[in-house]
Amino acid sequence: MDAGPWRRQYVHDLLFAVDGSGWHEPEMKESIGYRWSGPGRFSVLRMAAPAGAGRGEARLLVLQGEVVPEVAVFLNGHRLAVTSRRQGMLGILDFAWDATAMAAEPRAEFWFHAERLAQLPVPGGRMRAVGFRLSTLTLTGAAGGPAPAAEALALIVGRRFLFERLPVTTGRPRFAFRS
Repeated sequence: MDAGPWRRQYVHDLLFAVDGSGWHEPEMKESIGYRWSGPGRFSVLRMAAPAGAGRGEARLLVLQGEVVPEVAVFLNGHRLAVTSRRQGMLGILDFAWDATAMAAEPRAEFWFHAERLAQLPVPGGRMRAVGFRLSTLTLTGAAGGPAPAAEALALIVGRRFLFERLPVTTGRPRFAFRS
């Protein structure tokens, strides 16, 4: 059975460093990491992306009783059509773009526009403006990746190179106690 061509995916987890602006510090809720957008309505996120046309998925943390927030998504200045759906505690924003949105652009710059902002208290008696909780952003190219055989050859050559350059010898296990 042929699985067909695979697609390269780019995933950015917002628990890690963000290249952009308009994001609060990372937080965790029920083992899902996220960042609040804010304090303004626009939040910017730059990341590597597939060349040409593609599709994406923004995963938002949405607690029980909350609705999936309305968020407009722009890629390199082009507004994208967004459809939303719910999957457990996540609100999924699906979108796609054509080749003109990534024409001559080495990286993708996403702008997220929150329709509404809320005020949440922070320690010290202050308030902060927040929009929505973004957990991950996944991008998939429309064009297929390299043929599986070509990728397998690179893995085999890489393993042989490491085996020759970094020999590992077996020996007795040793314990070292710290004083």
